[in-house]
Amino acid sequence: MRLINQECILWDVFIVKGVYGMRKILLAFLLLFPTNLFAQNNSITAILPCDKPEKVFKLIADNRESLLFTSNGALMLAPTYQYYSGVVMVFVNQETNKFTIVVQWPDDVVCMLAAGVDFEPYSGVQPWNHPGLKKDL
Repeated sequence: MRLINQECILWDVFIVKGVYGMRKILLAFLLLFPTNLFAQNNSITAILPCDKPEKVFKLIADNRESLLFTSNGALMLAPTYQYYSGVVMVFVNQETNKFTIVVQWPDDVVCMLAAGVDFEPYSGVQPWNHPGLKKDL
């Protein structure tokens, strides 16, 4: 019986007529569930394979991939959420349609960001112009 009385006391706070009562409900909801409404995290944590440059570049050379372009880039690393700068390199084999994207850090460690097959030039509509196009890419 005591538990029922405590629940009734809790619900009595929300039983207020008019806009003021709705504001109380909304405020209580926001206080109880802030992470679901405001702190949506659209990031992932990934493990990157890293090694000495000669080992990583040998794997790339074994796939007969050639350096297509380089760029200065930065990655945010978990769990510190700090940005680290490095040289990003994209290698491709245009005969086999394989590619590898790596980053070389200032301490001379190379990490593989992505590798894949079946790349092809794209000449269609840009994805930011048509968000629904993503599934067609």
